[in-house]
Amino acid sequence: RFNAFIGPQGTQDMILTPEGNTGNYFSTQRRAARRTEWLETWSPVPLTFLGAHQIKVGSSWTASGDQGQYFDRPIDILNSGGAILQRISFSNANSFNRSDTEISAFVQDHWTVSPTLSLDYGARVEHQQLAENLRIAPRIGAAWNPFHDEKTVIRFGWGQFYDHIPLDVYTFGRYPTRIITNFGPDGLPLGPPVTYTNVIGSANGPKSFFVRGEQVAGAFSPRGSTWNAQFERIVNSRFRFRTVFIDNRSVGLITFAPQPVDGGEQIVLNGNGYGRYWQAELTGKVTWGSDSQLTFSYVRSRSRGNLNGFDSFLGNFPGPLVQNDLYSNLPGDIPNRLVAWGMVNTHIWKLMIAPTAEFRTGYPYAAMNQFQSYVGLPYSDATRFPDFFDVDARILRDFKYRGKYNIRLSVTGFNLTNHFNALAVHENIADPQYGIFFGNWHRRYRFDFEVLF
Repeated sequence: RFNAFIGPQGTQDMILTPEGNTGNYFSTQRRAARRTEWLETWSPVPLTFLGAHQIKVGSSWTASGDQGQYFDRPIDILNSGGAILQRISFSNANSFNRSDTEISAFVQDHWTVSPTLSLDYGARVEHQQLAENLRIAPRIGAAWNPFHDEKTVIRFGWGQFYDHIPLDVYTFGRYPTRIITNFGPDGLPLGPPVTYTNVIGSANGPKSFFVRGEQVAGAFSPRGSTWNAQFERIVNSRFRFRTVFIDNRSVGLITFAPQPVDGGEQIVLNGNGYGRYWQAELTGKVTWGSDSQLTFSYVRSRSRGNLNGFDSFLGNFPGPLVQNDLYSNLPGDIPNRLVAWGMVNTHIWKLMIAPTAEFRTGYPYAAMNQFQSYVGLPYSDATRFPDFFDVDARILRDFKYRGKYNIRLSVTGFNLTNHFNALAVHENIADPQYGIFFGNWHRRYRFDFEVLF
C-alpha cells in the first residue's frame, strides 16, 4: 500500500517567464495505491538430452488499484515585460478509482550443448486486463567459446520486452481539464477560452504477431525489440578487452499531444510512439600486482524518440505545459563518453588511490520562446551543453583494530581540474541571457571515516 500527498508551498498561480519561474507549483495530488502479488517458480532436476537442460517455469498474478484526485491551480505565462500572454486554468471536479489484474507465465531453458557452447531460450506470456491484449515475449541468447584456450567468449542475445502500463494511464480521462485563454498586447483576451478534454486514444502503432487483441481505446502494448552482441578476449594475465553492441527499437510507446477535433480540442494519449537506442562499447582492463587495476571504456551511442512520453505528464510531478509531440534526440542523449576508473596500490605507507576520469558530450536542451513553446527542433545537436570533463580521486588507508575491524580513513577530491561543467542554461530566446550556461560544482574535498567489519 502506498499513500501520497504532493503539493506546493502556497496557493499562488504558477508564473512562467523567459527569465524563470515564480509563484507556486500548480499541482496538488492525493493518491492511495495498492498492489497484491503472487509469484511462483519451479525448477525441476536438470535433464540430459543432447546436453544438459536447466528448465525453469514460473507464473504470477497481480491485483492493483489506484484512487485519488488531482487539483490544479492556474498557470500564467508572461513576457519579459510582465504582460500576460496566456492563462491556463483547470476544471477540478473529478476523482479517480481504477483497478487492474495482470497474469503472466514464463518458461526458460539453459541448455549446455557442450563445454564451449550454451544456449538460453524461452518465452513469457502476459495479460493485463485494462490493456485488453495478450502479449508474448520470446527471447534467446548464446555464449560460445570458440578456442581451446578458453580466453575468448562470443555472446549474442535477442528478445522482445514489454513495458508495464501503470494505472496513471487509465486515470487520464479523470485528470483536471485544461482551459486556455490567450491575451493580446493590450491585455485583453483574444477570443473565448479553449477547453482541452482528456481522451485515452487507441493503440494505433504498428501491429505485431506477438500481440493478440483488438486495437481499441487503451489497448496499449509498448514494447522493445532488443539484440546485443559481445566479444570478450583475455589477451594475457594483465590485459583483457570487451566489445559490445546493443540495439533497441521501441514501438507502441504511449505519448500525448494536443489534437483538434470537430467542436473543440483534445489532449490525447496514443500508443504510436517510437524510439531507438543503440550503443557500441569498447572496454579494456589492465591489472598488475595483486590489487592494482585500471579500466577504460569508450561508448558511442544515440538515443532518439518521441518527446511527449506519458511519464513527463503523468505521475508525481507532471509538467505544467503540453507541447506538440516531436521526434528528436532524447534529453539524455550522449553520443560520446570516455570513462576511466580503477584502484592503484602505491606501496607507500599502504596508501591506495582510486582515480576516476570522465569525458562526454554535453546533454542536449530545448530552446523556447516567450510563449514557452519550442523554437526549432528541440534537443537537437545544435543546442547542447558544453562537453563535460571531470577528474576525481580518492586516497585511502586501512588500519587494523582489534583483529576483526578495519578503520578506513580517506580523502576524496572532486573535479580536481576545476573544469566548468554547467548544470543549467538560459534556454528562452526572449531572455536577455539566452544561451548562457550556469551552475557548476567547483573543486571540492571530502574526508571520510569508516569502520569495516
